[in-house]
Amino acid sequence: MPLFTSRLANGLSTPITVQNLSGGTIAAGGIQLTCKADAGNTVPPTTLNTSNTTAVANNTPYFFNPVVDTTTFPTAWFGSCRITASGNAVSFMQMRFVGTSTSNAAAYEAINASGTARVISFPRVAERMADGFATAATIQNPSLSNPAHVVLNYTANCSSYSSVVVAHEIPAGGSLIRNHRLPGTDGLPDGWCGSLTVTSSDQPIDGFIQLTNINNPPGDSFMAHNAIVRP
Repeated sequence: MPLFTSRLANGLSTPITVQNLSGGTIAAGGIQLTCKADAGNTVPPTTLNTSNTTAVANNTPYFFNPVVDTTTFPTAWFGSCRITASGNAVSFMQMRFVGTSTSNAAAYEAINASGTARVISFPRVAERMADGFATAATIQNPSLSNPAHVVLNYTANCSSYSSVVVAHEIPAGGSLIRNHRLPGTDGLPDGWCGSLTVTSSDQPIDGFIQLTNINNPPGDSFMAHNAIVRP
C-alpha cells in the first residue's frame, strides 16, 4: 500500500480490507501489516507493526481501520504499508475523509510487492488547474533492502506548457508522493496538465494516483486508480 494515513488533520484515513482466499482459515497473527513512516512524517513510530487479532475464515475479510482503532494507529501518522499473509489473500484500500465537511471517498487495489516492472505511467496529471482539478501521484519502492532511483517524465498536453524531467530517490520499502495539489511540485506551474511516466534504473516500482479538486465543490469529486504498469 503506497499510502496509509491515520486520522490526518484534514480528516483523511485509509482503512485496509484483506480477504482470505486461501481455502482455509487464517489463524490470528497470520496477516501481518508492516508500515514504514514517510520521510515527512514526524509522528512516531518510524515502523508500525500489527496483525489480525482473530481468526479469518475462508472468503471472509479482515479490516485494519485507523478510523476507529486509535490504539494501534497514532493520530496524524502516514507512510506506506506491506501486507504479508500465511495464505493467499487480496486487499484494497479505502480513502475516507471523516469528521469534516469534505464527504469524499476513493479506493485502490493493493499493489503486488513481487512485481518486476520498472516503468509505470499515469495518463492524467494536473497541477492546480483553474477549475480546481489537481492530482497526487505516489510511487512505491517494494524493495526492503535497496533504494530505487527514478526519473519522472512529465509530458505536457496543454499547449502553453513544457514537459519536465526530474530525478528522485525512493528509500527501501518507502514511497514518493508528488502532490500536485501544492504549488510548484517538481517545478510544475499552476495550470500544467499532461501525463507522467516514471522509470526506475535499478528497482521494480509501482504506485497509484489520486484525482481531486482543491476547491472542494459539492458532491464527491475524489477518486483514485492504480498506476499503469509497463514491462
